[in-house]
Amino acid sequence: MRETVFQKEWRDSFKFYFPNAHFVKVPDMPRVGDSRFIPRKPYDCYAFFEKVFVAFELKWMKSLTGFPFGAVTQYQIESLMEVSRNRGGAYIVINYRNYSVTEKQQKQFGVGKRVNLIAMIDVEYFVKLDEQGDRASIPFQQIIDDENIFIYHHKRGEEHWNLPGIFLHLDNNFEEWE
Repeated sequence: MRETVFQKEWRDSFKFYFPNAHFVKVPDMPRVGDSRFIPRKPYDCYAFFEKVFVAFELKWMKSLTGFPFGAVTQYQIESLMEVSRNRGGAYIVINYRNYSVTEKQQKQFGVGKRVNLIAMIDVEYFVKLDEQGDRASIPFQQIIDDENIFIYHHKRGEEHWNLPGIFLHLDNNFEEWE
């Protein structure tokens, strides 16, 4: 399982729930050695619909461990902050996907044997957590307990991520999207 599977699911969910949205997956930029011929990728994808611009940096984690701040580059954070400053939505979306959770982790985190969830973190809150500064990552327990981080459990058999429900929890600007 790779991050691109989650990116495809995210794109397909947008197309399903918001067929008139302008959704773009920002292509990865080619490199030759240490040289780059095209500007760096600001974030993984963005959507524009219902007069709202939303940008996402999508990450995939197999283990139920902390999410390292360094997994999002400074350039990506700056790009997402620019979106946020201009009244767009800017989120880091972490997909935790593990189909063999240990018994210890099941008890520790209150999850089942299979986990497929997303944690959506507003970029401004992500920066605030990073600036608090004594850790290199956000512990998984904090991710699932923090009221400022939205958690959505993908139900087995669900074909798409429930984007209208997710966005309603994130911001009142999205109330019209249902």
